[in-house]
Amino acid sequence: MGSLAAAAIVWYAREIVYLLFAGILVAIFFRRTSAWISRKSGLNVRICLAVLVLALVGFIFSVIFFLGPNIANQLSKLISSMPAAIKKVHEIIAHSPLGRTFSTEFAGAEKLGSSVSSIAGKAAGYLFTTLGATTSLFAILVFGLYMAVEPDLYLRGILRLVARSNRQRARKILYGIGDALQWWLIGQTVDMVFVGVLVLIGLWLLNIPLAMTLGLLAGLLDFVPVVGAIISAIPAILVALTLSPSKALYVAILFFGVHLLDGYLLGPIIQRRTVNLPPLVMLAAIVFMGFVSGFLGILLATPLAVIVTELVRTLTDDTE
Repeated sequence: MGSLAAAAIVWYAREIVYLLFAGILVAIFFRRTSAWISRKSGLNVRICLAVLVLALVGFIFSVIFFLGPNIANQLSKLISSMPAAIKKVHEIIAHSPLGRTFSTEFAGAEKLGSSVSSIAGKAAGYLFTTLGATTSLFAILVFGLYMAVEPDLYLRGILRLVARSNRQRARKILYGIGDALQWWLIGQTVDMVFVGVLVLIGLWLLNIPLAMTLGLLAGLLDFVPVVGAIISAIPAILVALTLSPSKALYVAILFFGVHLLDGYLLGPIIQRRTVNLPPLVMLAAIVFMGFVSGFLGILLATPLAVIVTELVRTLTDDTE
C-alpha cells in the first residue's frame, strides 16, 4: 500500500521529479568535472567547482555578447523565411501529377505558411520569456549546484531510505549510475559538437543562408537522439528549398551523411566508454516519455533509459 501511495505521489509530482533529475545531471557534470580538475591541479574540489562555474558563466556571456546579435538576427530571418519555404513546397506539390490529384488536400498550405512567422514568434516568446520557463531553469541550476557542493550529504540521505543490510549494495548501484550518466554526458556533449560543426561547415560550403543558426540548432537538437536529427533537418531543407530543389536535396544528403557518420563512426567510439544503449530501447524511451510528459519527457528520456539500462546490468551481474 505504501509503495502504491509513493508511486501516486511521484506521478502527480512528476514535473518536480523531472526538474530534480535535470538538477542531478547538472550536479554530476559540475562535480565530476571539478573533481577531475582537482586531481590534475591539486586544488580543493570546491575551489575548482567555483572556478568552473565562473568560467562557464564567463563563456556564456562572451558568446551572448559576441555571437548573440548575429544568431538572433539569423533566427529572425529563419522564422520569416518559413512562409516562403512552405509556399515553395506547395507549388512543387501542386505542379506534380500526384499533387494535382490531391490538390484540394493542400489548399490551405499557403495560408498556413503565411501564419508560420507570427505563430513561431509567439511560441518562441512564450518559451523564453514566461516566468515558468525561467523559474524551472533557475531551479535546475540551483538544485545542481547545491548537490555538486555536497554530494555525500544527499547520498547519505538516500541511503537512509534503504535497509541497513542493503546499503552497501545500494551505494554500489548509485555510484554505477553516476559513472554511467557521467560518461553519457561526456559522450553526448562530444556528439552534439561534432554534429553541429559538421552541419555548419556543410551548409557554409553549400552557400545555404543562416548556416550558423541551422548548425547550432542541429547541435542542440542532437541532445535528443533520432528525433532531434529529423526535426533539425526540416528547417534547413526548407531554407534550401527557397533557393532551388537541388539545394534542398544536397542539404538532405548532408544531414543524412552527418548522422550516418555520427552513428557508425563516432557513436561506437563513444559507446566504448559509456553505456551501450540499444537504439530500439532509446527510441522506445523517447516515444513513451513524450506521450507521458511531452517535451520535457522527451529531453530526459535518454538519460532515464541510461539509468534503467545500468540498473538492469548491475542487478544482473549481482545475481550471476
